[in-house]
Amino acid sequence: MFGGFSQIAQKRSSAIFCTIGERLTLSKREIMNEINDLTYIIRGAIFEVYTTLGPGLLESVYEAELLHELDLRGLRLLHNKKCLSFTKM
Repeated sequence: MFGGFSQIAQKRSSAIFCTIGERLTLSKREIMNEINDLTYIIRGAIFEVYTTLGPGLLESVYEAELLHELDLRGLRLLHNKKCLSFTKM
């Protein structure tokens, strides 16, 4: 359920981004509050980047600026992490 969030690491200590065993100690409400807080930070960073840079730039420019903005807001991401994907066996 939270697999997509596993690549995000917060600088501040937060139980939702710790090991799976620690995650199980949180209630559903606490997990939802953490997710809501995280999405608020991400949406704010996206808005800041877009309003600062404006439209018409390459996606790579927005991506680099968003990574920097998220870092300033206390989030670090694993960028372009390689993973195996099999669609047919």
